[in-house]
Amino acid sequence: MRELEEKLTHEEISQWMLFDVHWGLPDVVGDIQNAILCALAVNMMRSAEQPSVDPSEFRVLRERGPEQQDFVMTEAQRFKAAFGS
Repeated sequence: MRELEEKLTHEEISQWMLFDVHWGLPDVVGDIQNAILCALAVNMMRSAEQPSVDPSEFRVLRERGPEQQDFVMTEAQRFKAAFGS
């Protein structure tokens, strides 16, 4: 958050907020949840001879680096990260 505050101007933040209102920003967690549901449905309906599928086969958004690896943090972890332990 500090990096955003240091690098983005107020106008840029306003433009991103407007973009999010109209089109929405990518939701990594939603993408993973949808991929899990798709894989579950396919695996439930496949025959025993067919190989199982993995949720990664249904992902639309891809991780770009370690900054997106902690998208599954719990609310408690987010609170601790934001406000300290």
